[in-house]
Formats: sequence, structure tokens, C-alpha cells
Amino acid sequence: MRSWLQIPQEAAWLNGMLNTFSQVLKEQWTSTTDLEITIARSNWILKQLDIRGWINFYSREYSQNILMSLQGSNVLSLLVPFDSSSEVKEEYWKWVEKQVLIPIKEECPEIFSWIINCYKNQIKEITSKVLLEEGVDE
Repeated sequence: MRSWLQIPQEAAWLNGMLNTFSQVLKEQWTSTTDLEITIARSNWILKQLDIRGWINFYSREYSQNILMSLQGSNVLSLLVPFDSSSEVKEEYWKWVEKQVLIPIKEECPEIFSWIINCYKNQIKEITSKVLLEEGVDE
């Protein structure tokens, strides 16, 4: 069964497909007029982004590495800000928290921790850069 997706040979294709789903999901929220339709579409797209349903066809160790990098990256991509009205953004962040962050925290705490660590590292990098630009020692 695992011959249908060849990793690492098809990793670029898989990443491209997942990135496209992520972009399309966010586009649903750029100029929404019907929140119910936007949420329904976003929920469907989110299911396409969730690799947990098929990644178990690979060995446990291999699938854990893929799961951590791909699923974690998928979630991170949904946390990148985008242009929209403040009302739409507020609804988007409510949706992300309810449909993405809370389930990941409860179902995959290791991925949630990985995401938190990514943000911690990003904050450290930004802080260091700002301090260097201002000539302040850490």
C-alpha cells in the first residue's frame, strides 16, 4: 500500500499540494460574505491537509518524522497573517483555534509542542536581530 506515495522522491509534489490547500483555505477568508459557507469550505480543506489518516502506512519511526514535519508545517502555514478585514480575521482566528489548535493540542501534543518551539525560536531570532540593530547586547 505504501508504494502509492514515494517519499522522499515525491516530497516536493506533496509539499506543493499541501501548500496549495493551505493557500486556498486562507483565500476563503479574504473577502467572506457568508461565514457559514466559509467555515464549511475551510473545514473540508482542513481535512485534505490532515495527513494523519494515511501516514500510518509507513513505518512508525518514519511516519512520526513525516507527521511532525508535514503536519506541523501545515499548522504553521495557517498561523501566518494575511490581508482581510479585522472582522474576518477575528472569525478566522476563532476558527483556527477551535478547528486546528485545540484538536492538535489534545490529539498530537508532540506536534503542538513542536509548533510552540518554532514560535519561541522565531521570537528569539527576531529579538536578537532587533537588539543587534539597536546596538544592545543580549
